[in-house]
Amino acid sequence: MTRLSLLTFSLSLLFFAAEAQVSFDLQYGASRQDYSNTTFRLNYQINDTWRIGGEFQGSDYRYRFIDARKIENGFASETRLFVLGRLAENDLIRLDFFAKAGWRSVVASDETQEVNYAFENSGAVIFDPGLLVTIKASEKFFWHTGVRLPITYQVNPEPLAEQLQSSYIMLGGSYSLGERWALLANGSTGATFGAGGDTEKYMWRIDAGLRFSLFNDAKQNLITGY
Repeated sequence: MTRLSLLTFSLSLLFFAAEAQVSFDLQYGASRQDYSNTTFRLNYQINDTWRIGGEFQGSDYRYRFIDARKIENGFASETRLFVLGRLAENDLIRLDFFAKAGWRSVVASDETQEVNYAFENSGAVIFDPGLLVTIKASEKFFWHTGVRLPITYQVNPEPLAEQLQSSYIMLGGSYSLGERWALLANGSTGATFGAGGDTEKYMWRIDAGLRFSLFNDAKQNLITGY
């Protein structure tokens, strides 16, 4: 009975892998805060309207903020879950909303800092809602733009609203390289408010990468930028 159960479970996993609307993104980029960052994302397409998933980003940071004080040259990571939902669509334009929520960790650098402060490792809750507009330029090439409203609330070493009242404009594109592969490029920039209000005025970020899909749906595979 146990062997039969294991066989049934294994066959179910194989069937799910064959039929699942799953894709994987691998992106590399930089930002005003980061020398470089790498993002791995898992996407699950529930239907034509809903997409869910998770992502992990590791960053070699140029600077971050801990207790509203600037710290330089260390490592940070972000782990998020997300949902993307279609609001409207016609033959050329699609409007989606998205929301990401997760946890950010900043490892305090052991280098001597400009600010004389006893830095500790930081943990923060992050929330990133937004709107995404996708424009079909051709069967293989989609543009996207939109707006993000990132929020960061530091939990430790002490509770602190690190980033609020910010809005970033997004711009990017996706290009189909075949039935299952797509090339991705994304950018965002905008004014930001946080870290005491005096040390962070604007942000920019760019990244590029590849998407590999387990399903053959070129249109869904080119919805990116969230």
